[in-house]
Amino acid sequence: MMGSILEGLLLRKVESDLKTANQAACAPKDRTGKVRPIHDWSLVALIEVAHEVGWLQGDVKRFSHALRESRNIVHPYVHRINGDSPDND
Repeated sequence: MMGSILEGLLLRKVESDLKTANQAACAPKDRTGKVRPIHDWSLVALIEVAHEVGWLQGDVKRFSHALRESRNIVHPYVHRINGDSPDND
């Protein structure tokens, strides 16, 4: 749940200052070099852009990535792409 809250907050921040976010060097781009629409950004991209433009300090960036990793442990899509199968634990 904390991962969802983080993602929602970062999405809101990016949407409120899209010009700044789109100018970040690490903003996700398509094959032509154009910045992708916000709905195509991953949580990694949101964290990296927020840090690059100064919205997140380094310690919060590191915590955000740790939170993202723990969220991925229970994320169904991550299980699927990693080939993990649910079991008793």
